[in-house]
Amino acid sequence: WNKVPVLVTTTKNESTGVLPDVKMTIGFMLSTALRPFFKEGDFNQVRERYAATLHKSGIEAKADSKSVMRQMLTDKLWMCDIRSLVKDITRTGGEAYLGVFWHSPKYDPVGRRSSQTCVEGAACHASDMMYLLPQGHNKGFRKGQDEEVVFSSRYSQEVLAFVHGARFPWAQFELEKEPITFYDTSGPRVVPGYRREQCEVLDSSNGDELPSFMKNRGA
Repeated sequence: WNKVPVLVTTTKNESTGVLPDVKMTIGFMLSTALRPFFKEGDFNQVRERYAATLHKSGIEAKADSKSVMRQMLTDKLWMCDIRSLVKDITRTGGEAYLGVFWHSPKYDPVGRRSSQTCVEGAACHASDMMYLLPQGHNKGFRKGQDEEVVFSSRYSQEVLAFVHGARFPWAQFELEKEPITFYDTSGPRVVPGYRREQCEVLDSSNGDELPSFMKNRGA
């Protein structure tokens, strides 16, 4: 690795907005998208074990519900992959920071085309880009969204501070506690071990067609 600090961020609901929220078929689409990630015949038991980890943390949801499968897809494709990356960077002497965009955007012109929830509480795929990048040229937030503009300015300045080596809010990742920094309108907060147990379940079974780097996560 290049020995420079690395900041990796994701949103809390990355898979929402990627698959269109079609009521009659979304459950089928989610299960179809998830099955190839696991060994043949393992999907149902992995889903049950995954739901059990959510119940253990106080989140009540049925294993076959759309919300659980959406979160499984978010974790398997994004969070578990990112966790693996920052652990590799840290193990090999690099300096890594992992952040989760925990704000619920009021403005997501791309995500809302697939799911209205992208502007009603979810932080959908890449929705943080509207907040991370500077606004201008009459593009971006609408009138009446002054609070969003203020938050966007603050968040983008935090990212620029990281780039320039100034003071920034993300905690450095380390292997024992695995600190992950959530960021929303109330500012940053550190959540140790976020999604560790869920990723252990998801990485315990890997489909034959997955690339080796994904299979090795569960080794």
